[in-house]
Amino acid sequence: MKKRIIDIKIDKSSDPDAIENQVLKITGQIKELYQSDNLPWVIGYSGGKDSTACLQLVWNAVLE
Repeated sequence: MKKRIIDIKIDKSSDPDAIENQVLKITGQIKELYQSDNLPWVIGYSGGKDSTACLQLVWNAVLE
């Protein structure tokens, strides 16, 4: 099975529009990757900040 990686570059801007654009871009990348095959996804969740952010991004992408 071929692994695919999403390359996420975070701009540490405090500009709300820049942050929203980054979230939209990342969500689009996740959606594209999710739709690229029929394999099920398993998301690791520990309850920390990082895993919560990742889970929320994936959740939003899958709902679209």
